[in-house]
Formats: sequence, C-alpha cells, structure tokens
Amino acid sequence: PKAIATAKFQSLNEAYATLSNPQRRQAYDQKVCYSRYHVIQVPTNFNQPYSKTHSASRSSAYLDPTDRPLSAGEIFALFLMGVSLIGCLLLAIFMGLIRSGGMIQPIQPPGF
Repeated sequence: PKAIATAKFQSLNEAYATLSNPQRRQAYDQKVCYSRYHVIQVPTNFNQPYSKTHSASRSSAYLDPTDRPLSAGEIFALFLMGVSLIGCLLLAIFMGLIRSGGMIQPIQPPGF
C-alpha cells in the first residue's frame, strides 16, 4: 500500500539524515549507548594518513561492520580469559613456592 511505503520511506530518509550529520549521529549514539572502541579488528586504512576528504568521499551508506560495540557474550568470554590467565599465574607461583620449600633461596656469589 502507498501509505505504508510512504511511512517507511520517510523513516529511511530520517535515518539517513541522522547518520549523515555528525552531530545528530553523535547524539543518537549517546542515546543508545553505542561504543566505538575496536577490540581486535584493525581498520583497513591503518597505515594510510587520515584525511577528511577520504572519509567524506565514501559513497556507501552502510555502517562499517568492525565499528560495533561488544556483545554480552564477547564481554563474558573476555572475562573468562582474564580469570583463566590470573588463575594460571597464581597456580604457577604457588607451585614454584611449594617446590622450593616455601622460601626463595638467595643466590650467593662464588667464594663465600
């Protein structure tokens, strides 16, 4: 129907206007608590100098797939990896203390 198509087209135009305007996009990102921190992905233009003309000339209206916040599952996986790393370090220190008799032996220079 024409009425539904018109409403959808108007919402698409409004979304495009929000994404094209840096101030409106920043306000929208803050409203939805969007984060721009990259975790693992390196930008494709990492070794190229930054220029505003290069980023403004991008003709695609799609968002960069690497520019997204972490999901709850990814945060939980990072938390588990951190806990595992700390647990392994503590276990290694504990095993080292047990095998050395509970004390760290000082190194004596030759001749004493």
